[in-house]
Amino acid sequence: MFQRTTRQARRSGFTLVELLAVIGIIAIMGGIIGLSFSGGGSMASLGSGQRLASSTFQLARLTAQGKHTNSKVLIYADNADPSKTWRYMMVVYEDPDTPGRWIAASEGTYLPKGVYFIPEVGDVGAADIAGGFKYSTGYESDFNDTIYPNLNSNVGLEAFDSYSYSYTSRGLSDQPGAQIVFAAGEITGPLVADTNPPLKFENQYALVGFYLRRTGGVTMVESNDLLGEGELED
Repeated sequence: MFQRTTRQARRSGFTLVELLAVIGIIAIMGGIIGLSFSGGGSMASLGSGQRLASSTFQLARLTAQGKHTNSKVLIYADNADPSKTWRYMMVVYEDPDTPGRWIAASEGTYLPKGVYFIPEVGDVGAADIAGGFKYSTGYESDFNDTIYPNLNSNVGLEAFDSYSYSYTSRGLSDQPGAQIVFAAGEITGPLVADTNPPLKFENQYALVGFYLRRTGGVTMVESNDLLGEGELED
């Protein structure tokens, strides 16, 4: 009986090899967790930017429905103020009584520091984007109309070049299926007025975004669910 109990006790213990294996696994997991925390700041900012941008698009949809007129989300693409480039967003709507006259629905908002809207490759200007990067699609790139602060104002705000996404008076998206992509970027030099900001984007996996639905809503996605070059429809 004593010998059987001793053998059972021996079987229930850990061998040196097993202990070393467990210690190795703990070390590996510790390294993974450390890497996660070290990159957590940019990923947290990307998540905040994704939510803020989706709220801006929903404001445009609700504005169109509530005022029974067309609306747009504008994304600053001008080089007059590099601090706004690809970060500043504004919702505007069309004056129901004066087609082509655009009214600000909000004061506009900025994406979190270090988070940028990613346009198509041909629109990146001075930015340095690594190969294989995924980018936003479906936007119109020629909006620079005067924007008025309210319906009764005769003095417009300063016009600026912007990318835009549109909604009909029923709150339907004019660009259903378009993907909107955001990335964590780094400013690699001084900001100079009338010059594209010197930006660098290196991590093609540190991306978030959403797809526009025809009904006006959005579908939030992570990097793996975004389409890249060769996967996008012409």
